[in-house]
Amino acid sequence: MTKAFNWSLLLLWFACALSVSPRVWAVEEVQAQLAESLPLIGVDRVHRELTITGSGVGVFVLDDWTVSEHGFAHGQAVEDIIRAVAPDAKLWSCKLSFSRATAQDFASCLLKIDRERLPIRVVNMSFSVGEQVFSKPCDSLDDSLTRTIRYLSQKGVIFVAAAGNDGRKDALRYPACLPEVISVGATYDFKGAVEFDTDQVFCRDIAVVDKVTCYSNVADYLDLVAPGTTISTRSAPNFGGTSAATPLVSGVIALMLEAKRTLRAPAVLETLRATGALAPDSFSSQTYPRVDAYRAVLAVLSTAGNPSTSALTISQFDTSSDGVIDDPEYYEALEEWIAGQISDELFFEVTDYWVQQVAVSASRAEFLRGADATLQLFDLEGRQIAALEEASSGKLRSLTRTLANGVYIYVMMREMEGRLVHSIGKLVVLR
Repeated sequence: MTKAFNWSLLLLWFACALSVSPRVWAVEEVQAQLAESLPLIGVDRVHRELTITGSGVGVFVLDDWTVSEHGFAHGQAVEDIIRAVAPDAKLWSCKLSFSRATAQDFASCLLKIDRERLPIRVVNMSFSVGEQVFSKPCDSLDDSLTRTIRYLSQKGVIFVAAAGNDGRKDALRYPACLPEVISVGATYDFKGAVEFDTDQVFCRDIAVVDKVTCYSNVADYLDLVAPGTTISTRSAPNFGGTSAATPLVSGVIALMLEAKRTLRAPAVLETLRATGALAPDSFSSQTYPRVDAYRAVLAVLSTAGNPSTSALTISQFDTSSDGVIDDPEYYEALEEWIAGQISDELFFEVTDYWVQQVAVSASRAEFLRGADATLQLFDLEGRQIAALEEASSGKLRSLTRTLANGVYIYVMMREMEGRLVHSIGKLVVLR
């Protein structure tokens, strides 16, 4: 029998509690509007000066859509925040009722991304599962949700999750504890004395802009922080917690991906951490990078559109002998180079999906899954060296042209439910 999750510590309930507890604001009533949080992290400058709004970037919101006693759905408030940061991003959502959801429900929601070939690059997870907290990355977990997150991460999907609101200064909640997930804590975006009294935590603090909140979980391996107290949205007048900080980060990542479509999770996180303003946590005496959208997008733009650098990096690798190339930096460089070689009309998303379906021998590549498709093969000079078409339910016929040692780029164009879907990948031929 499938066991239902224990949602007693789900972040959304604490996020709501932040706005209704009579003891929340002990000294003065301070309400930070979303309109104030966005300038703080530089979103307004990205929109105004760089004219980047997340256009075309797919963001998936996995959340609870049950209307709470406070009159709004947690998932709707999360979506509002993402739309404020990246108004032209394409949002998908899986609308669950967390009180009845099972592990399989969550895994099924995420697997829809792969099953339906949704162009999703970012998944927002403003929730935690269960009661356990983790003082170090929870890389030994092997449940269905964890396996699904790992599977999609390998395909280039970037996961962002809330750290939790227990006031722990040495541990994070699941799934934020996973190495494949970007974990997000919360900061203040106002000044004033505060007191939080919920089922999960009781703490008093003197709020200062860009200071980690007393309730936010942090740990040595926490990735980022962002404003989380308190965010007013269209659907939720007072919304807060790490649940609110997380979609701010997801939105900023969408902006970065518009600036450079080939970014993968390691480069995204490295850029966000390198460009963020350091936010102190007075309880742990540690500092954490607070996301800065403007500086992050600017850093991405400075490296975009420079395929020659990537080509130089690629040329440093030896493909003249047998073996398997298993170097993430190599493939990141290759994917950056692809973006400069293939037109925007063809460029959908660089993915490893098709590589799992390609059998490569010394002189031919056989595509194992049949589909109505056209395949084009390019060498690393950008020259098209082969093309084939197949319109049958059987295997795509093999490329009969002899392939030399090296790395090749292939573009698979498939008809799916009346839509033309472009998939771009790579194959390595070593003899």
